[in-house]
Amino acid sequence: LPAVGLGVAAVAFATGSEQDEPCIGAQQQLAEVWDDGRREAAEGAMKATGVTYAAETWNRTSSALEGYATEWTDMHRDACLATAVRREQSTEVLDLRMGCLHRAKLEMGSVVRLFEDADEKVVARARELVESLPELERCADTDRLRSEVAPPSDEDAPKVDALRVALADAHAARLAGRFDDAQAALESAHEALRQTSYEPAEIEYGHVEGALFKNQGRYDEAEKAYRGVLELATRRLQPGAMRDAAIELMTLVGAEQKRGEEALQSFRMLAEQLSAGDLRSEARVASGLGFVLFSERRYAEAEEQIRLAMKLMTQHRGPDHLEVAHLHEALA
Repeated sequence: LPAVGLGVAAVAFATGSEQDEPCIGAQQQLAEVWDDGRREAAEGAMKATGVTYAAETWNRTSSALEGYATEWTDMHRDACLATAVRREQSTEVLDLRMGCLHRAKLEMGSVVRLFEDADEKVVARARELVESLPELERCADTDRLRSEVAPPSDEDAPKVDALRVALADAHAARLAGRFDDAQAALESAHEALRQTSYEPAEIEYGHVEGALFKNQGRYDEAEKAYRGVLELATRRLQPGAMRDAAIELMTLVGAEQKRGEEALQSFRMLAEQLSAGDLRSEARVASGLGFVLFSERRYAEAEEQIRLAMKLMTQHRGPDHLEVAHLHEALA
């Protein structure tokens, strides 16, 4: 099997030897990144920081991770049953769903490893790290999965896995404010990128690189990275990557680099068109517009966009999600 372990082979292994109890392998697969040992290690590390609210933070964090793990295993089992038992889903769709779940597992693993090496920054941003994990609902959206790029070949799969683990590590470390660790992981990802011929990996790398540069205040380098992503995604007809790059460029150029008119003219329409129908993306566009308009001192329009973003994100994630809290802060 390739490193990702997908498709018909995944069903065969998931069904096991007991034919009357199919699709039982989900918990075993997730144990690679989340089990009792990992849970105890993360709890010990977080409490050892000495932060006064570490224990309370861990209780909330572990509960959120348990919920995510349950959702992951339920969706993994459902994907298997839909093909192996209910016969309502093709093996092609199973491959896509398992690939999506596999990538989510890699990102969960990066977050758990960060908790196992927790410091004060990690404790302070624990909730943000958990809520940054991929939304698992998308792994059941077959139309969306079909519209995304094809998975890597069996030969390339282990190399792409290594790249995605390094990118997930860089992403998690960046969110925790550990920029040196994020840079080191990004360098590992760059080396892994050189080892694979899977072209979409270059776009994945560019997104993480741009985000790190932006957080470090290296705005010119971030703009270059995101422009590279937009160019590659346009050439390869990847609308999701085009959308994300356009949103980032609009906000970066307009708000951080104070080139509001250029940002609105160059990226707003593209971001809006590619986000239509996707609540989270529509919310991101509206919040980005709010920041750009605020930097242009168009305060009434900025307020309107931030309120719209709050409405959309609340519909999508619920009123208690951290992204909604950030939008309340932006409105203030």
